[in-house]
Amino acid sequence: MTAIDTAARLLLDARRNRDRIADLPASCRPSSADQAYAVQQRVMAELGPIGAWKVGAKSPAADPTYAPIPAAVTAAGPARFAFRQFGVCILEVEIAFFLGRGLPRRDLPYSRAEVSAAVAGAMTAIEIVDSRFAEYPNIDRLSALADNQNNGALAHGRPVAEWQRHDLAGATARLMVDGRRVSETRGGNPVGDPLTVLIWLANRKGLAAGDIVTTGSCTGMVPCAGPATVVGEIEGLGPLQVTLS
Repeated sequence: MTAIDTAARLLLDARRNRDRIADLPASCRPSSADQAYAVQQRVMAELGPIGAWKVGAKSPAADPTYAPIPAAVTAAGPARFAFRQFGVCILEVEIAFFLGRGLPRRDLPYSRAEVSAAVAGAMTAIEIVDSRFAEYPNIDRLSALADNQNNGALAHGRPVAEWQRHDLAGATARLMVDGRRVSETRGGNPVGDPLTVLIWLANRKGLAAGDIVTTGSCTGMVPCAGPATVVGEIEGLGPLQVTLS
C-alpha cells in the first residue's frame, strides 16, 4: 500500500466511524499539493460521485486550492443535515456558480469572458466546514487539503441567470442562526471577485457542464454549537435555509 493509499484509508475510516484522528503519520503525510490532491482522488473513489467543487484562496495574491464535495453531502435548499454527522460544525455563506457548459482542460488558458459565458447562474451557498482531525484547526495545510479542504457539507440555492447584473465582488452577505444575525459583511470574499478563482479552477483542472463550484466564505467562519435553523443570503442571489437537526 502506498503512502497516498494509507492516508486515504485513514481519512475514510475517520469519516465512516466519526472518529477524528490526531494526525496523518509522517510516513504518509502529503509533502506537496499534488500528493494532497492524489489523496483526495483516492478518498472520492470510495465516497461516490462528486456533487460540487470548492475553490478559494486566503487573499488575491495567494495560491488557490480546490477540493471535491461528495454528492452525498451536497443538497439543494432548503436543505437538512444531521448535526451529529459533523465532528466540528462551522458555517460559511458563499457564492457558488453553476456551469451551463463545460470548460474542458486545454493548453490555451480560458479568458474571463469565456468562463463568464459558460456560467448559467450564480447562487447563495452555505458550506459546513468539518474536519477528520481532532486538533482542527491546528493541522498542516497539506493535510487539510488532503481532507477535501475541511469540507463537511454544502447546500446551494437556485441559480440566478442574470448574475452578471449584480456586483458579486461587493455584495452583502448575511448569516442568521435561529433568527439571530451572526454575521454581515460587504465584499467579504478574501479574493475579492469570486469569479477569479472559478477561472483559476477551469484552467487548473477543467470543468464540466452541470458542475457547481463554491468560491470561499463571504462571512468568515462561524461555529455552530448545536442543532439550529440557519439562513444565509447573498445580495441579489436570495436566501438559503439549512436545518441542522
